[in-house]
Amino acid sequence: MKITYKLISALLAIAVVAVLIFTPLVLVRIQSTAAQMFVYITHALGNSSASDIIDETGQAPDHIGVSISIAGLLGDDAQGTSDLLKEISKENDSERLLKVLEPVIAPFFVFIVALVLVAICALAAAIAAIVAKDNRKVIYSCVAGIGFSLMVPTCFKVVAMPFISGDITLADVGGSGWISLLGSIDAMQLSSGFWFTTALFAAIILWTVLYNYTLPADEKKKRLIMIGEAEQE
Repeated sequence: MKITYKLISALLAIAVVAVLIFTPLVLVRIQSTAAQMFVYITHALGNSSASDIIDETGQAPDHIGVSISIAGLLGDDAQGTSDLLKEISKENDSERLLKVLEPVIAPFFVFIVALVLVAICALAAAIAAIVAKDNRKVIYSCVAGIGFSLMVPTCFKVVAMPFISGDITLADVGGSGWISLLGSIDAMQLSSGFWFTTALFAAIILWTVLYNYTLPADEKKKRLIMIGEAEQE
């Protein structure tokens, strides 16, 4: 039973890190009349993909949904991300971009730090589950992880607000007025998948409490002796 407890706890904790890396964390919705017109035109030209997009009423969606994950940024989209960073890293453009994004730079770093702390708590819980004699350390790590995970949405709202309100537009970021013709951001939100991190931490806590509760009396005594909270008779 002890090995089963350690294995399941560690796997659940590692699953938290997997959620952070592979689950789309951020969802961005862009209202784009230009994209809608493009669908209509390609549909009129007989493009089957465009026909699939148009609904039964003959309307094409005027919004584009973009999901962002850490794995995507570092994986398939890595080259595009690299090219974009090279493009905006030109001296004049980078100075302009920093000025545009100044209101969200600090909140963005706090958001990233909160995500990193969630991952650190998960790794700490996994390590504690395997090597710690006192599995209350697992609970402490998970409680901290839940606390940091509850910070993440608040940090993200601060980052998203200037984009949603229009204080920062795609044209501002791109440095060209014509980009506004492509669309505007009208929604940025944290994916519901992120809450799996909180749920997994809670599951580890519940699993640990149940494990400790169901230990036989002699095993509980041995455990207390092992962690130095009871004396050998």
